[in-house]
Amino acid sequence: MRSLIVVAVILHLVIGDYEFGDIIAFETVCPCTPTILYEHYAIYVGGGKIPEAVDNDIFHRTNFAGTNCNFDKLANHHRNHHVKNYWETIDSSVKKGTDEEIRNRIRNKINNCGYFWPFKNNCEHLSNYLRYGKEFSDQGPSWSKNKLRSALNLNIMDDQHSPQTPS
Repeated sequence: MRSLIVVAVILHLVIGDYEFGDIIAFETVCPCTPTILYEHYAIYVGGGKIPEAVDNDIFHRTNFAGTNCNFDKLANHHRNHHVKNYWETIDSSVKKGTDEEIRNRIRNKINNCGYFWPFKNNCEHLSNYLRYGKEFSDQGPSWSKNKLRSALNLNIMDDQHSPQTPS
């Protein structure tokens, strides 16, 4: 009985208080500063609500080069992570889908995510689509430029203010 309680406590510490359909953000930090450069996103699928997950507890884009989106274990990812279901707090018209809608969206995306494109088809687009039924991302070109600028303490010019290339 004591070992069962220890296992439950460890699982709670490792997994946290995630619920099916939560968006989980994994922080990627610049090695030169503590600034978060970007976040990788996954959707929490634990709790036995989707049989295809077997003993996995997240679903996410698994590579940049192909179209793979697959189930995985949260414990395999050693970066800081947290729930980031932020869109419903920003826009009251954005609502989480039902568990059945999320399950069907996941089933449609297994190994079928389309080719990765940083500003049009990334892991945040996927996670938002799975949770809300809409693909969108807050990590676009201006976000990336601002993060890079702050991480490296650079003065990167905006596109419209870039110097003209000589003809």
